[in-house]
Amino acid sequence: MKSTCFGVLATVAGLCSAPVAAQDAGPASISANRPDALHKILVSAGYDAELIADREPGDGAVISINVEGGESFILLSDCDEAVPDACDTLVLSSAWDRDTPMSPERVAAANREFRYVSVWLDDDGDPYAQWAIVTRLAGIPAPVFLNTLQRYLRVVDDLADFVFEDDEVPGEANADNVEEG
Repeated sequence: MKSTCFGVLATVAGLCSAPVAAQDAGPASISANRPDALHKILVSAGYDAELIADREPGDGAVISINVEGGESFILLSDCDEAVPDACDTLVLSSAWDRDTPMSPERVAAANREFRYVSVWLDDDGDPYAQWAIVTRLAGIPAPVFLNTLQRYLRVVDDLADFVFEDDEVPGEANADNVEEG
């Protein structure tokens, strides 16, 4: 009986110590209310990431990620104004600056073609893509977040081609067809 109790206690003790060991490798979960931990995981995963904490009062922190295709952002969102560090959502966000405004029909086509991202236009007709991830205060596992980020960045890379496919400056489209006289 004593050896059975000892075996159970040893097993329970081992289970209880596992999270402590995992913490040494970095945060085990990602939450919108822990921008420093999120930044640490991104850097540990090899991303060129910068934490931008000095923002307007009431705005959550932002993390900039530089990748081969350009710059994307992680916005900490759905923050409680009374408790600035209590945010519930991470918003992956990317934007493009086109020469001509993108048409609403093209935005609708992008939203049909690219699952999970939401494409919308700013006041100048430039497209933005966003993908929201609800983390609540408890967070989500870091590997799940990193997988989601990789997937988002692949979608954004494909979306960039789509965004500029019909972008042309008026008058330039036929410049090659003009014969010199």
